[in-house]
Amino acid sequence: MTDELTEELKSLETRFWTDGADFYRGHLAKGCRMVFPQMGALSREQAIQGIEEGPRWESVHMTDVHTETPSSEMAVLTYQAEASRTGQPAYRAYVGSVYVRQAGAWALAFHQHTRG
Repeated sequence: MTDELTEELKSLETRFWTDGADFYRGHLAKGCRMVFPQMGALSREQAIQGIEEGPRWESVHMTDVHTETPSSEMAVLTYQAEASRTGQPAYRAYVGSVYVRQAGAWALAFHQHTRG
């Protein structure tokens, strides 16, 4: 997979960790689902509401990053994440995200964490 696509998706992914609800509204695909060990499966609307109400991550470090493109309109990004917030222990997870092309831009269609 091209380094350019991987870097583009990593940039989006970082912003999903650190940015607010406006970023989510603009970059989540219609019908997006997100799955987290502590919260279960969330709809697009539930994810946005959670971002509006909860604290954001200050930083995320990604390792073991892989990108696959099953089609020109879909990309799968997987990685191991270590994220931090002030005063809290580091959060570690294996993460998978599926992106789809919508109106010429990548939109997040599915996102899952497995504690690691």
